[in-house]
Amino acid sequence: MSKCEPAKEECKPSQDRIGLLRDLSKALMEVFTRKKTLFDEMMEKYLRDQVENLYKTTFSVPTFQKWQACYAVQEYLKENAKTLRTVSFNCEAEKLSPPSYQEVEVKRNVHQPLLVFGWKFYKWKGIPVVSVSDYKGRTSETTFYVNKKNKHAVSDLISAIRFYMKDHNYFRGEKLKVVDGCLFEFLEYPKLSFDEIVLDPVFKEELTLNLLFPIKNEALCKEFSIPWRRGVLIGGEPGTGKTKLSKVLCNVLDCTVLWVSTESIGQAWEMKQVFEGARLLSPTLIIFEDVDFLGTDREIDRNPILGELLNQLDGNSPNYGIFVLASTNRPNLLDRALANRPGRFDLKLELTKPDLEARKKLIKLFIIGKTLDPSLNLERLAEDTQGLTGSHIQEVITYGMLDALHLNSRVLRNENLSKGLSSVKGRGKKNELSS
Repeated sequence: MSKCEPAKEECKPSQDRIGLLRDLSKALMEVFTRKKTLFDEMMEKYLRDQVENLYKTTFSVPTFQKWQACYAVQEYLKENAKTLRTVSFNCEAEKLSPPSYQEVEVKRNVHQPLLVFGWKFYKWKGIPVVSVSDYKGRTSETTFYVNKKNKHAVSDLISAIRFYMKDHNYFRGEKLKVVDGCLFEFLEYPKLSFDEIVLDPVFKEELTLNLLFPIKNEALCKEFSIPWRRGVLIGGEPGTGKTKLSKVLCNVLDCTVLWVSTESIGQAWEMKQVFEGARLLSPTLIIFEDVDFLGTDREIDRNPILGELLNQLDGNSPNYGIFVLASTNRPNLLDRALANRPGRFDLKLELTKPDLEARKKLIKLFIIGKTLDPSLNLERLAEDTQGLTGSHIQEVITYGMLDALHLNSRVLRNENLSKGLSSVKGRGKKNELSS
């Protein structure tokens, strides 16, 4: 055999090479024999290229911005793009279906149908674009498809939508509640002023100095190097007016308010998003109602929600313009790290049961609009309600008025109030026994 002739065994393809050839043949067969789906046909028709050559990118937002992003995408495209059609289908669908809309409160008392799931085919600055809005459940994103040669244009489109969302931020300066995994919704609250609650003068002065004044005076704080952030913890028994005070603040403060109840926060990341939203909408007052259910005396590593609250209060992220008001029925049970450190909660105040003068003022508030018997002894009522909270005193008068109406009288008398007082005090004794 000549030296130039290759050995016979070298002419045989290796098993690896055979496997590669088989895989390549299989892949080519799949390409040539694969039946085009409705997705393929729609995308190729509008974007004028094979599906495998298209560019895809996603615009997503945190949960608290879900409805603002949904609104911004819809309204920006309505104003700046020529929409060809809006439909709904999934990648395996064989026919088109109508898109899904949901009524959303986009401004206070203004509801609008928003596209929560659907495919929109349009031209933006003459460029064909397909976007898929998916805002169902916890999803908060829009996916964009363009021809690869237009990939830079779609980045500009997403930037334009972000600017639109910032310029049309309908939550800024509003009173909001946190619900269902950190979604923000408009808060309904009664029109109340400080004239409609009775506060100890020292308490009101401290609250004004440490919360109302700095919120309203950013420039002064900045001029004198005072951090424009503050935390106030308010303790007090149930019925002493903590929630009512928070509702008054919703009326008197000209800033964003985020009202966080215990059922609205279930995981640490939701707590983080509350503060992210507060920073975006600042100046913001975050109201934590019954914070003791988040921060009771437990190890931080066993309470990730409390741990995240501490992280956020510490200001690891900038908290400029963030003010926190937390209420608790049990300040003595709060974790020391939460309650006893300036920078987290700078001031602790307590709403106590009303003294005699405060009870007289409360009674005058609660009898407004009622017809009183001339012999009604309100001074005696104020004395007899010692040890009761403001809510208890209100219930005494409510019960008494119901008793009068039940007896076919529109006039509130001493005997009606006596029944109310006996009822309220009786309930207190039963509660003591049951506990």
